[in-house]
This record gives sequence, structure tokens and C-alpha cells, in this order.
Amino acid sequence: MTTRNTSGQREYICAHCGTDYLGKKHIDDKSQRFCTPDCKQKKHRAVKAAEKAKKKVDDRFDRFPKSARGIYVIGKCRDAGTVQIMQGHTTASLLRLHDLHDRFYKCHGWNPDEKKSVFNICHVQSHKGRDGSRGLLHPDNLFIGCSSLNRQQHNKPVPADAGLSIPASKLQRKWAVSSNDSDAAIAKKIRAFLGAKFDNYLDQAKSIDLNKRHALAQRIYNRQQKGTEVNKLDRRYTLGELEALEYEVLEAMDAYQSGKDVANKFKPEVYTRALLCIYAEELERFASGTGRHADNCRFMLPLVRFLGMYIAQIEDMLDRRHGSFLRLPNAEWKPIQRNSGLYWGTAPHSVMAYDFAYMKETILQGAFDALQGLKINKARYEDHIHKRLNLNTLVPTVDVPDHQSWEANSKDWGTYVDHLYASFTPVWQALLDLGLCTADQIEDARLGVLWSLQAAIEEGRHQHRNDHRWRRNNCKWWGFKDYPQWLEFPAVLAEKLLHPSMLLPCDDVDDFAPAPKLVFAPVSDDYLPPWAEAA
Repeated sequence: MTTRNTSGQREYICAHCGTDYLGKKHIDDKSQRFCTPDCKQKKHRAVKAAEKAKKKVDDRFDRFPKSARGIYVIGKCRDAGTVQIMQGHTTASLLRLHDLHDRFYKCHGWNPDEKKSVFNICHVQSHKGRDGSRGLLHPDNLFIGCSSLNRQQHNKPVPADAGLSIPASKLQRKWAVSSNDSDAAIAKKIRAFLGAKFDNYLDQAKSIDLNKRHALAQRIYNRQQKGTEVNKLDRRYTLGELEALEYEVLEAMDAYQSGKDVANKFKPEVYTRALLCIYAEELERFASGTGRHADNCRFMLPLVRFLGMYIAQIEDMLDRRHGSFLRLPNAEWKPIQRNSGLYWGTAPHSVMAYDFAYMKETILQGAFDALQGLKINKARYEDHIHKRLNLNTLVPTVDVPDHQSWEANSKDWGTYVDHLYASFTPVWQALLDLGLCTADQIEDARLGVLWSLQAAIEEGRHQHRNDHRWRRNNCKWWGFKDYPQWLEFPAVLAEKLLHPSMLLPCDDVDDFAPAPKLVFAPVSDDYLPPWAEAA
């Protein structure tokens, strides 16, 4: 409300900062009242930013029904007959659902022969329960799993303390959708149901990209409109007509339009991820929760990692599908061995192979059941692993340091050793969780890593000193100069290894090593680490 002043001025309220000010000019529009030009400029900038943000959200919402994520969400709402399966979502959970779909897409589990996916985004509580309930489309009720096991589970009952669902009695008619509703109409109803949370998700998501079919249709349409195609199509198509065609037809049109004989075929089966790796990620995600469901996931996670580590150390180097379980950038390590002596005796290879496949399928079934929220027989899965696999060694063999690894660790031995420990810690933790070792043994193993590093440096120094470059017949390099920095003995070894109470001198001395070779004297009589047996 404005008030008249005796000096002929009026009192106004600034539309930007909200302070009172006096002005002579009468302004009817309250949104254009500003106390200073600076406030006016700031207000106009804020309005432009808001308009730009709104345009960004509106553009992304227009692309949402044509994106892979949007098609998935809309399809699930149409199949459930309601958008209330989006109940309980926040902006953060919508972003988590976005990431879950991205990870599923990157599993590359498409079978081109059967036209089916090897993997599914599975529901904990059934998508359509037998009692009329609906499983929520929420990351806490979804996981990536095997499609065949998911089909076997179908809508069988799951304990109520796992997953999320909405009972049939709480489904409202205003949020119902039918199979005849268009994707755009269902998207509008989802936006109305979630409100500002959905708009915030559209604003904060990394991208809302068109799926392959719509992107290909848009590419063909753009070439047609710009006249940049090599070969013209039989007629001019509208964008709607192109989007209604099948993907294979669009591929052929794109190849012809580009002047190619055949379309470039992407083979997702070549990049298909290992199911054990996927289950390990999903078990870790659910293990952070509480309750029986999370407890079962926490129990199965070490077993899955243990089996994955064994497969990683025996699989072909050209097919490192399980390499994420055993990432050793600067070492060689086979921490697990197959119990093929006492347990198997002289069993033929075919029997061993069949039993290994059976063990793998059993653990995969247990991981799926844990993620599904079903009750699992923990003793069965634990015995299944322990009878067939056991600990081989806790100490890896460290590789000889080189220039690349030295540069990657900031030319610092403390950082180098820390990175070594960091790469071994997940394996040690998995073994500790299974009760195959103790914390004290892991501490001894950490010391064993330093011993292995010392031996690697000594070997590297010996190789460097005897390099052909230092021979007389090479005039350019003749004469040994010095060892490089990554072959100098680090201070951390002198502090932890060269300690009188932990070392016993050895008679064998390397000609080119600055210090005598030393062997480890175990700290206790009842435990001798595998790497100290040679001593």
C-alpha cells in the first residue's frame, strides 16, 4: 500500500529487496517498483534466470515421454493402472531411480536372438500383487537381476518387511491410467502427482535424452529438412510418421540416407556384464539399510565377492568380466584356491567343472533371493562355498615399481604404499567377513606387502644395474650413473622393516643392493603366514 508524502513523493516497497523508499513517479505495477537501479537490474536478471530454468524443465518434460527412462516409468504406470506407484518419491529418490535405470542400460544384457533382455529391473514387492497391491516404482523396491529368475518369481508373495508397496484399498480413481492413454497424458499425470519434486528432478538430472528409436527418427528428419542426405527417401516424412516406425526400419532408412549399404549394428552381447558383478553392486546398495532384508544382503555380499575373486584369478586375460573383484594395478595375487585335494581326490575334470557351475548357480540363486527379500538358508550357502574354496595366501606379490606407477603416485613412497594397501583392502575385508582370517593376520599381511615391495625393488635394482646400456660397447650410455627414484629404497621400509626385533640377517648379499637381504622372524610361534614359509 502506498502513502502520500508532504513533499509530493509517495512511499513504495521495492519489489526486489522489500525495503520502503520514496518516489515521485506513480507506478501501478508493483513488480516494477525498485528503490535503486541496481535492485531493478538484479530483479530482471532473476526473472530471466527463472524463465530460463522453466524453459529447461519444460523442454526436458517434452523429451521425457520419448526418453528411455521416461518410457520405462510410463510403461510401468500403464501396466499397474495407476501413477500411485510413484508414491513416496523425493527429488533425491527420483535421481536414484534415474541412476538405477542408467546402470541397467549399461549392463548390455540384450539377447538379439530371443529379442529379450538377459537382465530385468526386478521388483521386491511384486509389481502387481495377488491381493491387488502394487509394488512401488522406487529404488528401495527395485534391483537389477536375472530375467529368468525374475520370471520364476513372478508375483509370488514376499515378506512384508522387505520392499515397498501400496495396498489396493488406497488406490484412488483420480490417479488411475488406462492402456489407451498416450505416453504424454500419463507423463502429465505423473507430473501432477509428484508436483515440484518432479520438476526439481528434471532440472537436476544430468540429461533427459531421447531413446534410440526417437533419436534416430529425429536424425533422419533433420537430414531431410536440411537437405544434407546422400540419398533421398521415397517421400518426405513428418517427424510423427518416423517416430511411429520400428527401429529396424529406421536403421535401414538411416543407412540408405547416409549412403551406406548396411546399417552399423551394435552388438550389446559383446559387452554384457557378469551377473556376479551386478549382484555385488545391488547387494552393497541394499546392505546399507536395516532389517532382515538388509541383513540377508550383508550376509550374501562377502560370498558373492569371494566367488567373484576366485573367478577373476582363473578367467582368461582376454575376457576379464570379473576383473572388478580383483583389481591389482601393481601386484599379482591368487588369494583363493580350489579345494581339489582332500575333498575331491581324483575326480575327473568334467565332474569338477559341473560342480563349479553348480556352486556358481547356487550362489547366484542365493544372491537373487536375498535381493528379492525372501528367507535364505545362510548355513547352506556358507557351507557350499567353504567346502569348495579356501584361503591360499594373504600376501600378494608386488610388481617392480616403474616410471608410470611412480608418476601416478605423485613421486611419493608413502602414497605408493597407501595405494597398494587400498587395492588389497577389499579382498582382505571380504576374507575377514567370511572368517577365513583374523585382523592380526591381516596386519601381518600388511607387513608382508612391505617385504614383497622390498624384494621387488631389489630385483628392479639388479635388473637396472645389469642393463645392456651400461656396457662398454654402447658409447652413448656407457658407465652406470645411478638408480632412478622409483628404485631407491623408501624410508617407510627402513622404518617398518629394518627393525632389530623383526629382522634376522641373511648370509646371501646382492652384489648391487645397498643393504643385505633380510628374512622375516614371525611374531608368534602358533601362526606362520604363507609368505614366510620359505624363510
